[in-house]
Amino acid sequence: MALPQDLLHLERGRFRPICRLFDTGLAAALLLSLLPLFALTVLVIRCGGGGPAFFFQSRVGRNGTFFLVYKLRTMNRQAGPGLTAADDARVTKIGGGVRRYRIDEWPQMLNILVGQMSFVGPRPELPCFLADYGPHLPLLLSVRPGLTDPATLASLDEAEILRGVDDPEAFYREHLLPKKLALSARYKLRRNFCRDLAVLLQTGVALIRPGRKDQP
Repeated sequence: MALPQDLLHLERGRFRPICRLFDTGLAAALLLSLLPLFALTVLVIRCGGGGPAFFFQSRVGRNGTFFLVYKLRTMNRQAGPGLTAADDARVTKIGGGVRRYRIDEWPQMLNILVGQMSFVGPRPELPCFLADYGPHLPLLLSVRPGLTDPATLASLDEAEILRGVDDPEAFYREHLLPKKLALSARYKLRRNFCRDLAVLLQTGVALIRPGRKDQP
């Protein structure tokens, strides 16, 4: 899917440098300010659950390149599907609380600092789902993946949807992924800096609002 010329100009001109400057500045500021809480969380995971505190997983990045996404470990090291349902027995007791507020995603600010990710962009998928991008492939791989976007906000109850599903990966591929890809592609065509700020604000509110369900 080719980008319209005006959007190409926006991507290559003013928007991309501003976005990158914002990403690095915010990531550095958050990492420094959250360092005490982050260190405490690492210690609790390490002492309470056994095994390493960090988890690394290959994901699809910009231009279709693969990179290692950084996360805090919230599950035991038992093999299983790449997706996590709300009733997944692999999630540790400590991990359930960490996942609830997406604290396990905080290390991805390091991915942002090194230029592999952005704060706002389509979530990086597992390589096994790359063939399912269909017509959205060129558009979505033309930008850095992100921590959040409208598709992420619309699927905050994904873990609950996958609860009790016999084959979470097949269900995700057939029912959830197409909607997420379409929504991310639609946002990409309308994206600007102010909309990105609005998405970040909406994400923050969604993570702290009362009555939230546990998240994937």
